[in-house]
Amino acid sequence: MSVQALIERAASLGTITGQRRSALYRQISALGWKTSEPGSEEVAVEHPTLAASIGDAMRASGLTTQDIAVMVGYATGDDLGPYTGTQHHGLRVIGGNTVR
Repeated sequence: MSVQALIERAASLGTITGQRRSALYRQISALGWKTSEPGSEEVAVEHPTLAASIGDAMRASGLTTQDIAVMVGYATGDDLGPYTGTQHHGLRVIGGNTVR
């Protein structure tokens, strides 16, 4: 968990004042931690796979992309979000659009 997230949580709980929150953010900025906290380069990037493997299992059971879209609450089968699975190959733009 990032230091900034901890500060925000403490502020939301009222554990620290707004003045203390501002002071902590100034300190983080002075240390250069706003973009790269200490130790962050040592944390492996996570690649979630559970939803994709669920999508793959659903396809393997004979369901179509449209069937899966209805089941997981997507309006169309064009984009299943995290349920896309490993069969989908394309570029993904932040915001959910798929470029093929």
